[in-house]
Amino acid sequence: MKLTSNVVFAGVCASALFSAVAVNADTVYQVPFVANSPVVNPNGGEFGQTVIFANQTQKELTQFQVSYNANYTRNAGLTVRFYDVDATGAPKNLLYQSSSLDVKAGYNEVTINFNNAVVPPSFTYTVQFTGVDSANTAGLLAAGVAPTKGFGYNDIWVKDGGGAWVNQVIPGGTPSSPVFSFFTAKVSAVPEPSTYALAGLAGLAWLGVAGARRFRK
Repeated sequence: MKLTSNVVFAGVCASALFSAVAVNADTVYQVPFVANSPVVNPNGGEFGQTVIFANQTQKELTQFQVSYNANYTRNAGLTVRFYDVDATGAPKNLLYQSSSLDVKAGYNEVTINFNNAVVPPSFTYTVQFTGVDSANTAGLLAAGVAPTKGFGYNDIWVKDGGGAWVNQVIPGGTPSSPVFSFFTAKVSAVPEPSTYALAGLAGLAWLGVAGARRFRK
């Protein structure tokens, strides 16, 4: 099946004055929470989305947040992973795996704090719920809007039963008015040390990005 991967850019073009001595964490990627967002879990297994930073440089991650909804409670029932990506954009090498986190009923947010965790300019985060069955449902929130910080591709990654990554879009919409396939999430970071040292020397950095993504067959 042929899927169109529409690249969606946040309207991000910001200026920032960096100090080589002290740099505060900032939101570098965000898809905002939207009330009554559909809950999506394509196959009950591992799935997620690619994050791309606006200035295409690696970052020192400070915090990751992702929203979900579940109708059950389970101890140690949720795992978050980060992967780098291959030439096609698919998840490749495991960069990070969380401890097993508790699943709570209702709308909730997972918050993971980091210290000195450097991530590449583009990476894929995934979640995996355990305990999902005919009675128990849990999934991420499909906000229906594009990122307001950073940008990404208008599609998601799903690991199939054979362990291969499959590219999908969230169902709904029409070719002229597609559904935005983005999950509510937020990434906070500071520039990688060598980056903000150079930025301190430069004084002022302007951020912007443009690009395109081809069809994936």
